[in-house]
Amino acid sequence: MRVLIFEWLTGGGLWQDNASLDSASNMLQQGSAMVSAVGLDLSKFATVHWMVDSRLTQALNAAQTNIPPAKTTLARLAQVADVHPIDGQVDLKSKLNSLAGDADAILLIAPETDNCLANAIGWLGDEKHKLISSALDFVLATSNKNKLADRLTEHGFDQIPPGMPLDSFLKLSHTQQTDWLPIVVKPADGAGSEGIEFSTSTTAFATWLASLPLDQQSNFRVEQFISGVPASIAAVCRPDAEPTFYPAMEQILHPQPVGEYLRSEDSLSADQKRRARQVAERALAHLPKTRGFLGFDIVLSDSDPNHDVLIEINPRITMSYLLLSQKLGDGQIARQMLN
Repeated sequence: MRVLIFEWLTGGGLWQDNASLDSASNMLQQGSAMVSAVGLDLSKFATVHWMVDSRLTQALNAAQTNIPPAKTTLARLAQVADVHPIDGQVDLKSKLNSLAGDADAILLIAPETDNCLANAIGWLGDEKHKLISSALDFVLATSNKNKLADRLTEHGFDQIPPGMPLDSFLKLSHTQQTDWLPIVVKPADGAGSEGIEFSTSTTAFATWLASLPLDQQSNFRVEQFISGVPASIAAVCRPDAEPTFYPAMEQILHPQPVGEYLRSEDSLSADQKRRARQVAERALAHLPKTRGFLGFDIVLSDSDPNHDVLIEINPRITMSYLLLSQKLGDGQIARQMLN
């Protein structure tokens, strides 16, 4: 079996914006870690074809990359995979389409933001049916926080934080806004943890708002802050089969209590893991059928399990794959994806 892997940051997606590797160094490290882990696991069961930004292959070959092989497994993946350098924006689209035609299975890992993941699926053309990652309709359903919340609410799913688009929140009176505090303001586009604002006072919120261009207000969502334990749970979906859920893990964020993702830890109790799975299963039942690895971000209430809430859904491999892969061993998740 031939498996084609395209990960946006390491695979040439930066050519789309004429961006350098240095400009995305932090996110590039995460992309490198994810593609290395899943690529090595897949190589146990199939021949892996890996698309790599030509600037990264040059750096790896010269041992001068700003992502030291000692800290990642990129170099190991390059040793076991057939590497296909990507030299520019045009080369990216044409090679993805061409290599897809020769592949038996295709794994895409890309940000939901700016339609990166949706666009990559579109470049596959008639080869979309080979995907072992999320289908297009599932990506579109989960890539915008406002639209996802509306869809789940319309289907009777009530385990989400009270929230609304920022421009709707701004129409509330000062008293109503105060009653919502503390609040979390986040970009509606995508399922990442970047650009999140946590406000405990209207003064702090007003200061943040003053720095936001007026034409950007419709691109944000406001939610009431839910106190609890940040957690994530992953699942692999397959056609005509029940999803396989893996043990939920605690998310370590910085700064606390609302911040960017740092790492996952296997520190949840058996009851917390059960509760996280229940939230994810309920949410998944109201979304389009899909396949591949999904990540659910959840807050487990400190006071009442009935107040556990879904924060967002990642329609792609997440950083939690690394810890899960290490704990389960033998490439179990990759094998499940190929099945």
